[in-house]
Amino acid sequence: MKQKWVVAAVAAAFLATGLVVGLWWWRTAQPGCVEGPAPGVLVCAASDMPRLTNHDRVPDDGQDFALSQGGIFLRGARNEVLGFQLIFQGKEPTRLTFEVSDLQGPGGVVIPAATHVRRFLANYVWVEPGGFTWGTPTEVLPWPDFYPDALVPFETRCGQTRTVIKDFEVPSKHGRNQNAWVDLTIPRNVPAGLYHGKVVVKDARSDRSLTVALNVEVWNVTLPDETSIDAVGEIYDPYVQEGLGREALDDEKWRRMSGCVQQMAHRHRMVFIERFDGVAGPSKDNPDPKAWEGYVETFGPALDGSLFTPERGYHGPGKGVPVAVWRTPWPQPYNGALSGPLGAQEVASYQDLAGRWGALVKAQRWERTRWFAYIFDEVDGPQDSGYAAGADGVDTTADAYIRMVHGEMGKVQDALDAGSGAQVPIELFWTSHSDPSQWGDEGPASLVDKVGLWAPNAGAANVDYLKARQRSGEQIWFYHDGHPFVGAHSINADGIEMRTWGVITARYGFDGHFMWAVNLSDPENPYHKPSYKSGDDRFGNGTLFYPGAKLTSVGYDAIEEPVESMRMKAWRRGLQDAELVLLARQRAGDEAVDGLLEAMVPVALSQATGDASWERSSVAWQAFHAKLLELAQRR
Repeated sequence: MKQKWVVAAVAAAFLATGLVVGLWWWRTAQPGCVEGPAPGVLVCAASDMPRLTNHDRVPDDGQDFALSQGGIFLRGARNEVLGFQLIFQGKEPTRLTFEVSDLQGPGGVVIPAATHVRRFLANYVWVEPGGFTWGTPTEVLPWPDFYPDALVPFETRCGQTRTVIKDFEVPSKHGRNQNAWVDLTIPRNVPAGLYHGKVVVKDARSDRSLTVALNVEVWNVTLPDETSIDAVGEIYDPYVQEGLGREALDDEKWRRMSGCVQQMAHRHRMVFIERFDGVAGPSKDNPDPKAWEGYVETFGPALDGSLFTPERGYHGPGKGVPVAVWRTPWPQPYNGALSGPLGAQEVASYQDLAGRWGALVKAQRWERTRWFAYIFDEVDGPQDSGYAAGADGVDTTADAYIRMVHGEMGKVQDALDAGSGAQVPIELFWTSHSDPSQWGDEGPASLVDKVGLWAPNAGAANVDYLKARQRSGEQIWFYHDGHPFVGAHSINADGIEMRTWGVITARYGFDGHFMWAVNLSDPENPYHKPSYKSGDDRFGNGTLFYPGAKLTSVGYDAIEEPVESMRMKAWRRGLQDAELVLLARQRAGDEAVDGLLEAMVPVALSQATGDASWERSSVAWQAFHAKLLELAQRR
């Protein structure tokens, strides 16, 4: 009997030791975590790059996010938005909330949280399929699994502020992790130095709380309000998912929603442009000058900059600055192929439209914005022929088709030039999966002098050829693709992936890049099916923001503003890096900056082969950002 008691006691002691060791390992193996304000809860921190499932352990994301060793430390430039993550882990249901204080800096200067801090709670989505095999097979995070993307705001910001989230449950309904996001905007007029604040996490059902130190080092660097790189996305079916119909320029609620979306994009150094199936404004068919009234009232504030002012509720980069680039409000009638040459009347209509647009730009004094016309989309292959089948007496070979298509583009660009004149140039936008160098610099197949804005996908972006076009005065962009050309844009990809977009653009000196769709998801289930097409395993392709009106499908009250995503934040991070690159070049010279860029992204775009070459460590990207600040700093 005594022997059995001893065995039982030893077993119990072993089990208890195992539980203690297991609990100790769960806590201490995550240096970014500390015990929360409620039993069994951990509060963790990470940079803006890790993308964790609903059950992942929080990785060691460097000293700056090691809560167990002193809190959160951020560094940034004036007019820069810094993002970081809070991850709450729990084993028993607990309701939490958190707040971020004002930050106190040198000489008593305050960065007010009310206008310069935004809090978000991540919504998780089941990613399946997520293999990213369409187009270029690309390495992504494991799937199927729950990943965070949509960021539900704690308070609305467009129009009247109201509370959306009072508190939240940990573990979440999807798993033990609940991710939150914080955006902190550093004002452009504050002195450099160290700013101190705090994050206070509260148990919503008691008076227990946890205070985390938040320290921000502001460097003597100021990001410009004007963007140096174009980052453009297209808005499809605006704003059907919000219940506001399509292209309703005469509807006050539609206009308000459009303004909210434009402000959201502007805060992220992006431009999101609504597509139009018809012509907005006067034309030969509708010459009434009053046809411009709805368009001017809706988009004029973005084109003159007044939308981006505190008087309109805007706080963030680009105060009072118009959008850098804009699409003329004409339809894109040709997608994938052109069945035959355009008629003379249609070509002439583009000259007429360009003339009317140029007159409007001058009358409204929108000269600070650049313009492009999106009429043809990927119409030159790769394919056998775009001609209509059975065309009698027509050479339907692929070569003949390309000569025809490019010739028609040249006619349209000439018509745009003739209509708008040199004072308001309108560049014909060219998109394709084809490397344009294959058609050379001369001859009927060449695109030289036939388009003004080049945008092949990243894998077809022939750097040497396009840089030559840039030196001739034309604009060069690229659009999405996959490894090894550019980072993935899917939901199950970490925050480094879309960060590469801006850095690659700066690395190769391109003028910008293009995202073909930013809100094209399942009309009924955008939060569960955030892809433009069922079965596309680039999960999230077509969606970078979500409709606030559909938040009821994931358990929140509907709001009348767009819902941002974690991928938008990653895209913004790279765009801010690109601005720092330009400032660093001015201060430290090309040699130092080129070496830094080539270390982070050895090769990309059409020059890349094999696996993606860019740095995969989040801590290394943090060091990259710190080095850019050092090189760009005014002494």
